Amino acid sequence: MTQENHLAMKSSGHLFNEWEIRLLVLLSFTMQLFLFFVGGLRRRITNSALRFSIWLAYVGADMVAVYVLGLISRVHLDATTENHHHLAFLWAPFLLIHLGGQDTVTAFAIEDISLWLRHLLNLVVQVSLTLYIFWKSTNGLNIQELLLLPTILLFVSGMIKYGERTWALCCGSLINIAEFPIPQYLTDLDKIHVGSTTSSYSGLVSKALFSIKEVRWIFSSYSPLGTDLSMNSDLLLPDYAGKLFETMEIELGLMFDDIYTKAQVLRTWGGIILRCLSDISFLAAFVLFSVRNKERYNTVDTAITYVLFIGGFSLEVFAVFTAMVSPWIWAWLKTRHCSFLSSISISWQRKRVLWSKSMGQYSLLNYLGQCDQQSSKVMAVVRRLVNAVCGRKQKLWVSKLLDTKFVEVDEKVMRCIVERIKQYQSTDESSMLPQWPNLAPLLQRSLRVPEADFHFPVLVLHIYTEVMLSRYAPTATPDGGLDRVCRTISNYMVYLCATHHEMLSVQNSSNQSDLAYILHRLFSVGTNADISNIMPKAVGFLIDCRFPVPPKVCTEAHLLEIRDAWVGFLLHAASKSRPEMHAAQLARGGEFLTFVWLLMAHCNLGNSRGCPIGLLPISGDVQWRCVFHIRPPPQSS
Repeated sequence: MTQENHLAMKSSGHLFNEWEIRLLVLLSFTMQLFLFFVGGLRRRITNSALRFSIWLAYVGADMVAVYVLGLISRVHLDATTENHHHLAFLWAPFLLIHLGGQDTVTAFAIEDISLWLRHLLNLVVQVSLTLYIFWKSTNGLNIQELLLLPTILLFVSGMIKYGERTWALCCGSLINIAEFPIPQYLTDLDKIHVGSTTSSYSGLVSKALFSIKEVRWIFSSYSPLGTDLSMNSDLLLPDYAGKLFETMEIELGLMFDDIYTKAQVLRTWGGIILRCLSDISFLAAFVLFSVRNKERYNTVDTAITYVLFIGGFSLEVFAVFTAMVSPWIWAWLKTRHCSFLSSISISWQRKRVLWSKSMGQYSLLNYLGQCDQQSSKVMAVVRRLVNAVCGRKQKLWVSKLLDTKFVEVDEKVMRCIVERIKQYQSTDESSMLPQWPNLAPLLQRSLRVPEADFHFPVLVLHIYTEVMLSRYAPTATPDGGLDRVCRTISNYMVYLCATHHEMLSVQNSSNQSDLAYILHRLFSVGTNADISNIMPKAVGFLIDCRFPVPPKVCTEAHLLEIRDAWVGFLLHAASKSRPEMHAAQLARGGEFLTFVWLLMAHCNLGNSRGCPIGLLPISGDVQWRCVFHIRPPPQSS
């Protein structure tokens, strides 16, 4: 190696060492900016790419901050050297502030909350490391005396911010949420009768706040069985279905804040005092640094320090405006008779989107390789490449990735659910439920197959629905309202079975619980099958499995039964689902099944309320509600 190359490599290595800490510190701050402004979007967006980017920033922010603290601890600062990293002494507490995270994304997933003790241990370790850097940098260095007080103030701010995060993770536990006290001003809000009407958005917000204690009990499975969680009966009328789901949207938004943000900590007097102390310390450190003589420091390092100060202060200001949008702040302002500020707060809240407002859609036609006519050619090429490389056994996951779609929740779907729940609340609910004159043979066969799990009747009814919809010619409903409701719920139930089977704790532990296995058993159609052959093959499958032959003509009466059957399956799945699964789904854009589950809990229905909804009746259980009152088939002599 020539001397010139050696000198070039040495110069490059020196340049890298000189800029490594600077770039990583800026990267850490950039990740905090991204998490603050984008982290809250996961409550209302189902986009997988965005969720992955937020997860990458959430995990990477901690890794980068810890790594840079380690680098700073190895920097040798000496007054006699030409080292340009004397301000790195001041950057260490900034990284501690970054480890405290942002108010909008304390926890990324429900699993992070159970690891709060690990974060407490990390807090002790990183604070100790920062103290070591503090001791090492001040030991015998007169050059750092000018930064001593700003660094101490920043260290206080960083320790408080990191402590807030650990405290918030502990409070976000579903068990601790149930025991979290309700502030006194909420009682005062009830006294001034703000929530006496549900015609205004403020009335819906106040109603959601009044019921938040019961909602916490529902999510934590803590609610005593004797506690009445029922909402006002007028909201269960079909005309108020939209406002009912809007009220639950606010309730679930409050639960998201309690679990995944620092909202619970910042609603306590201790949390407010600590946050004020942190902000005052940060601002005082900024002022002290600004008035000091900085000529002896590197210009680039000084600029980076100003970026950290100004950016951190800006984030704190934005955090205040974000807190103003909270229903809790609105209630506090309302009880303090701050009409102007409370009106601004409620107007901002009205514009917020608290969940994705969508239902996932996945059909067996997608699995069979039939692309939607609106699908791009790129998806078709990707499908063929994956099938060629991985084989047909790997076809399900790529089909779910490419063919899963989302549609906006239809008000007609919500009204169907509300009407059925009203029937279950009736004193004689069996007399008000549908009788299934057309679907009874199909349901008898599919629900009584030996060792059949929940997937099997869902897929059978899905096949039957697709066949009937292909033969339906709407007359009374030219807009296709009824058939659209049937297809929407049908595709949604298959979507849950395919992509969110963990939310459906209804299947047996049999080999048929694998959806791909069931689908391969149902059909053996090639990826390039003609679309015209699928419906005859579907009918052939029903005949081969001894299911009744679908009629040649589908009437509106048939579709009404199919719609009611799908609503029953949806209520059964919601009844059996677990609260922690719904809490986890709040951070993934929200799930429509969560709304159904919460509405049933409000009406004292479902497993969590001791009144489960099964598919078939169980004799002797007065609390049992069933979807299908079907007489068993006559036994052959």
